[in-house]
Amino acid sequence: MGEGEKNEGTSVFDRIAMHLHDPPQTPNVPVYALPEQPYLEATVLPLLLRGLEEVASVRPVDPLAFLAAYLLSNNPQRANHPLLSEEGRRTTLQDLAQRSADVTKLLSRSSIK
Repeated sequence: MGEGEKNEGTSVFDRIAMHLHDPPQTPNVPVYALPEQPYLEATVLPLLLRGLEEVASVRPVDPLAFLAAYLLSNNPQRANHPLLSEEGRRTTLQDLAQRSADVTKLLSRSSIK
């Protein structure tokens, strides 16, 4: 029985379950040396998905400003980020929603005519 025949009888969900229980071996490669897609999946995607979930649950007036503030506030490398202060690291979701509303208000006032 060939590989193609073996996979024909296996559903997509079974293959996913097998992959989760027995993931393929990956070489020890530094994250920065990965190709683009695996690099983004390892570094950006987890935080971005959590941020999008928060946008969906909070539903701020300006979702992009909220998401930007969320990503900056929850950046795992924020200790190394020169622009983030201690205060910026302890931002609550309510503060993020308020800040995004304030930014939206400022932008609507200063729109170019």
